[in-house]
Formats: sequence, structure tokens, C-alpha cells
Amino acid sequence: MFIDKTVDIRPYTKLYFDPVQVIATPGPGQAQVPPDVIERMSAKLLASFEKPLAPKYQVVSAPGPDVLRVRTAITGIQPAKPNLNVTDFIPIKALYNAGRDVTGTAPHVEEMKAEAQVLDPRGRLVGEGVVSRKGDKSLPQGEQITWQDLSAITEYWGKNFRQRLDELRGDAR
Repeated sequence: MFIDKTVDIRPYTKLYFDPVQVIATPGPGQAQVPPDVIERMSAKLLASFEKPLAPKYQVVSAPGPDVLRVRTAITGIQPAKPNLNVTDFIPIKALYNAGRDVTGTAPHVEEMKAEAQVLDPRGRLVGEGVVSRKGDKSLPQGEQITWQDLSAITEYWGKNFRQRLDELRGDAR
């Protein structure tokens, strides 16, 4: 994580979120993630950030001279087979217990990765980071992972983002 502490962000209580970038890495023979799925994933990620920011911080619809700009990306999306619907395109990687993987009974844990940048109104980088977080539960191998399974991860990120803003503004409570 990088934070430029020479930039005074105390005056900023407004944030503009660029559209979320969803970076898919489909394997050979896998379909691309449909635009409507990307749109839903983006909306849910942004909602996870907006909720803990209110009411202290205002999320605005356009950049401006008194607005911090936030750019986010969900990375490493792997389309799942065989059906193509919203729960099949998930920003996770399965983690396997090597001893049980051979039998097909190894559990997997949802994990999500994202990147974020915060820019001041002049476009100067204030901070950036790459985060990865595992979910709270193990799922049986083959069980469908839904956005609901991943929401605890994005909600954690949203709360953490708010705490970091408060700390950098000298207002940690």
C-alpha cells in the first residue's frame, strides 16, 4: 500500500468513484464476462463502499475541485462452467487442500482481489493499494459461489476504506 502523506486531504469530504473496472482472465475456451454481469458486480462493490462512508462523506456523481477521485478494479475474474449466469462469473480463486483435491472432496474458500487508487482534484496520486481477502467460510467443492458469499469481503473493504480516510484526515473515531 502506498499513501502520500504530503498531500493534505483534511478538506475533502466528497468522493467520486470512477466506474469499477472488472478485469477478467478467462482460460482457453471460456466465454467473456457479459457486460450486464460486470455492471451488477460494479454496482454491488460501489454500494459496499458508499454505505460506510455516509453520512460523514458524500459520494458525488462527478469529479470537482473539492472532490477526491477513487478508481477501483476487481481483478482475476474466472468464468465458471458450464452455465453462464451471474453466479458463474465470480472474482475468486479456489484454494484447495492438496491431500483431498485428488478425491474431489477438497473444500474451497472464496477469495477476492481488488485494486484501488485515490487521486486529489489535480490528479495527483494520494494513495493506492492492492487487497486480497478470504471469506469466512469453506464451501464444498463444486458448490456455486454467489455474490452473497463475497459480500462480507467487499463490506470489510468499505469499512476499512472509511477508517483509512478518517485516519488520514486526523479524524479517527
